Amino acid sequence: PGPRCQVGKFLGRGSYGRVAECTKMGSNETFAIKIVDDLRAGSEEMEAMKIIRSLNPDQNNLIKIHECFQYKDYMCLVYEMLDESLEDFIGKRSFHPAHLCQIRAIAQQMLVALSGLESINVLHGDIKPDNIMFVDQITNPLKLKLIDFGLAVNPQELNVGTQMQINPFRAPEVILGLPLDVSVDMWSLAVVLATLYIGDVPFSYNSDYETIRGLVQLLGLPEDDLLHYGKFSYDFFTYEEESSQPGWRLNTPFEYNLLRSMLAIDPRQRMTPSSALAHDFITMNHLSGERKRSPRTHKPRGSQIASPQVRPTHALSHTYSPSSGYPQPPRSNSLWPTDPPAPHARPITSAYRIPTSPAALRGPGG
Repeated sequence: PGPRCQVGKFLGRGSYGRVAECTKMGSNETFAIKIVDDLRAGSEEMEAMKIIRSLNPDQNNLIKIHECFQYKDYMCLVYEMLDESLEDFIGKRSFHPAHLCQIRAIAQQMLVALSGLESINVLHGDIKPDNIMFVDQITNPLKLKLIDFGLAVNPQELNVGTQMQINPFRAPEVILGLPLDVSVDMWSLAVVLATLYIGDVPFSYNSDYETIRGLVQLLGLPEDDLLHYGKFSYDFFTYEEESSQPGWRLNTPFEYNLLRSMLAIDPRQRMTPSSALAHDFITMNHLSGERKRSPRTHKPRGSQIASPQVRPTHALSHTYSPSSGYPQPPRSNSLWPTDPPAPHARPITSAYRIPTSPAALRGPGG
């Protein structure tokens, strides 16, 4: 892009530009040049790199920048040449779990990097396998560096509700709309390490809801005060005040909630047509803001939390698995006895096989 560098082959493309090999004119030394087609984004990354220049890049496992310059409508940042990314490393292993000695080395180096950034009050904001790179797998197989500071920021500049990071590496405080600080990077790093350990990401990431649902499955409900003060908590949770055990519960997707209620095994608990017609999935009242929910100013009473509607489990599964905890509409019927049937009573059977997986329930094209 100019008299300073001779561009070679392109190595990859990101949100704002491309990365290519380059050599300085009159030199055989190879660098990586990031050509950013958004001048504002390029300038912000340049400013971030100026801030972290106070840290020794080799000691703190951070990518080293050599220079930056503008060429026409592009911002060009010249970095040291590194090897493959951690994402490539995982892919080449066909997503098999990494060895503990490898995970330990990666964890130690990235913790050093985050510790250095924290010392100068910088939040990286985009920790993921694609932004962790090996330096040289031939001469130093387990040496890594953290790259891409295009979204780095002083956390004090972030407002509550700021959207950042990508799923599945997005911290719960980002999703729930809580105050943000450098600890969001620690969450992302933990997800990266878990991915290395099990060979896949620990949470489903098709949506923020699926991520929160997976988090609840694995770790249980967030603390009451976090849900109370979260700007977006009610997008994922409901506070049940009129309950024998007042507390927070995870919202159920409308379509699954409806089907689960209609498919109740016990006919006495099965949803009636009139109840189904008033369901949010049919009326879509939730889209117009007419769905009744607890006021945001309400403070939960006591510390008791209602059991989540998804059973906590240690299984790191991406497959939706409806639990038996969904609330069922009460339905009284005096024709049904209150005592259990006699042992010789014939069980209720059906000639139809009812699918239970969401994919089967959606049907073709669903």
